[in-house]
Amino acid sequence: MKIYWIATLLLMMAAVGMSLEPREVISRWIRLPRGYWLRVIAATFLLAPLFAMLMVAILPLRPETRGGVLLMSIAPGAPLLTRMVSKRGLLFDTRLAASYQIVVGLLVPVLTPMLLYGMGRFYHRDVWVDPWTLALQVASMQFLPLVAGLLVKHYRPGFAAKAEPWLSRIGNVMVIAYMLLIVFGLRRVLLAVGPAPAGTAVLFALSCLAFGHWLGGPTIALSNTNRHVGLALLIAGLNFKGQLKLVVPFFAAYALLAPLLMIGYAALQRKRGVPSGGTARIY
Repeated sequence: MKIYWIATLLLMMAAVGMSLEPREVISRWIRLPRGYWLRVIAATFLLAPLFAMLMVAILPLRPETRGGVLLMSIAPGAPLLTRMVSKRGLLFDTRLAASYQIVVGLLVPVLTPMLLYGMGRFYHRDVWVDPWTLALQVASMQFLPLVAGLLVKHYRPGFAAKAEPWLSRIGNVMVIAYMLLIVFGLRRVLLAVGPAPAGTAVLFALSCLAFGHWLGGPTIALSNTNRHVGLALLIAGLNFKGQLKLVVPFFAAYALLAPLLMIGYAALQRKRGVPSGGTARIY
C-alpha cells in the first residue's frame, strides 16, 4: 500500500508540473493582492490548528480522535484531490494551487515542528519531529516530481501536452482505488469505533474550507482542506509508535470524507455563478 501511494503521488505531481507554465505562475503571483500569502498562511498554519485545539477542548472526544485531529491540523498537503475535483469541470485555479503547494511545502519543515512542539508543551507531552525529515519528505515526494514535470514541459512540450491528461486520469483512478482499499481494509475498525471520528473529520474539514475561502478564495479553500494524511501518519509514527493504529480511524475518515465535502463545495461555487475552470476570486 505504501509503494502504491508513493507511485500515485509521484505520478500526480509530475502531471501537475507538465500542466504548468512557469511564466504564467509568476504572473499570477504578481497580480495577487498585497498580503495575500500572509492570509493564506494564517488560514493554513494558524487558524486550522487553533480550531483543532478548540474542538479538543469542547468536544467529548476519545484521546485517539483528539490526537488525530491535532496532527491533521499541522499537516497541510499538496492539492492532489483538488485536481481531481477540477477534472470534474468544477472551480479550480491550477496556477494558484501550484503556488500554494510550493509555499506550503517550503514552510512545512519550519512551521510544522514548531506547531508540534507548541502543542506538546500545551498538552504536557514530549513530542518532536526533525525538520530535515519533513524537508526530505516534501522534496522527494512533491518538489522533485514537480520539477521533473516542469522540465518535460520545457524540453518536450508536445509530449507533455499529450501525456499530462493521461497521467492525471490514471492518477485520479489510483486515488479513488486507494480510498476504496482503505474502506475495505478498515471496514471492521471503522464500524467498531462509531461515528465520532467521521463527525470530527467532517467538522474539521468544514473549518478548513471556511478559513481558506474567507482568507484566500475558493481554490485555497479546496487546497487548505486537502490535509496531508501521509505527513500526519509520519509524525504519529515517530512520536506514538505503540498507539499509531489508534489514530488511523480518524485519518481514514478524513481521507474519505474531505474529498466529498470539497466536491460539494466546488459544486456550490459553480452554482453561484463562478465559471467552470475559471479563476478563483481573491478576497
